[in-house]
Amino acid sequence: MISTSSIIEGVNTSAQNVVLWSNRNGRAKINDFTYKNIIGRVGRMFRHFVGDIFILENPPQKTGTQLTLDIPDEVLGILEVDTGKLNLTAEQTAKIIAYKQELIGLIGKENYNYIINNERFSSSDTDAILSMARDVSGNPASWNGITMLNSPTLDSCDRILYKLIRLKPGGWGLEYRKVVAFIKIITENWGKTMPELLDELEEFDIDLDAFFQLESSFIRNVVPHCGH
Repeated sequence: MISTSSIIEGVNTSAQNVVLWSNRNGRAKINDFTYKNIIGRVGRMFRHFVGDIFILENPPQKTGTQLTLDIPDEVLGILEVDTGKLNLTAEQTAKIIAYKQELIGLIGKENYNYIINNERFSSSDTDAILSMARDVSGNPASWNGITMLNSPTLDSCDRILYKLIRLKPGGWGLEYRKVVAFIKIITENWGKTMPELLDELEEFDIDLDAFFQLESSFIRNVVPHCGH
């Protein structure tokens, strides 16, 4: 594959070798951050654990890189109002207060403090957390059986798993039945080898590419969960 500098934008490849024949990005020379981004394109788990980079010109001089990242609104709920170092806008501060007030109104202040102080939220997605809290508050009977997620196997948890993934509709990339099958099988990773897990996943038409797709989906879409 021959590519322009667009490869540095984060295109994931399964290349074992990358040849960088120029140290320029357009007319300007590439900097150290861009160079490291390029060489990070080599190799892929289960295909090429070790890769090689060949650069035909001198690499850029190493420099320290400091990134300035904006805080997305989706994670505001896990922050406290007193966050002067984060340079939050007045609107974001108001969203933190509104989120906290609504959640306390749904689950009570004692439960809220317990969850926050003990870091019980596995999700930083305020929308997903509020959706779950609203549904639990409005339809508590529909959540009967959620404690079964703490059981050694998830054989009887399909209904709850479907409820959880529907809190974050879209973005999974595959049918919900495959997402549920993936969750149930991958929770056995402490007692089974990766080849054994992949063999079980194949029964649900989940190949290696689908495995990585689902793994990526779980990084993007946070599902509040218990135990597993």
